[in-house]
Amino acid sequence: MMVIVSVLRQTGVFEFVAIWAAKRARGRPYRLMVMLVLITASASSLLDNVTTVLLIAPMTFLVCERLGLAVAPYLIAEVMASNIGGTATLIGDPPNIIIAGRAGLSFNDFLVHLAPFIVVLTAVFCVVCRWLFRPRSPTTRSGPRRSCRWRSARRSPTTGCCTSRWPSSPW
Repeated sequence: MMVIVSVLRQTGVFEFVAIWAAKRARGRPYRLMVMLVLITASASSLLDNVTTVLLIAPMTFLVCERLGLAVAPYLIAEVMASNIGGTATLIGDPPNIIIAGRAGLSFNDFLVHLAPFIVVLTAVFCVVCRWLFRPRSPTTRSGPRRSCRWRSARRSPTTGCCTSRWPSSPW
């Protein structure tokens, strides 16, 4: 797998996919996260989990840097999507080979039984990402309240208090 991935990496296909995802998302943070989650989950079912994350993470840094977004929520979502997507096939996760060997399942048996469940689970995970990485206003945060002023009258990607010690949300 590492040899195949090395050849694919030299072609620039992963950079192309990351830029394609950013263009399809039109720079909207949640759409970008969904696109990256879907790409990561799909790639993870065809490649090893660790390999997928090692290939997608540099592209995520590049895209988030260009769009001025926090990288951490995207990386966390990608790691979780890699684990979810890798469960669909025998080659996605090493424990799957052990499970299939003990249960006497072929590659197709494993795929037929788990792939539909993984598709639904990935869709649910995209919804959970919306809730998990939602913007937090200063009035809903725990801790002492402070008086602050908003950076602009319009809601910006870095919503939050100017004097707050809390990190701002990516959207």
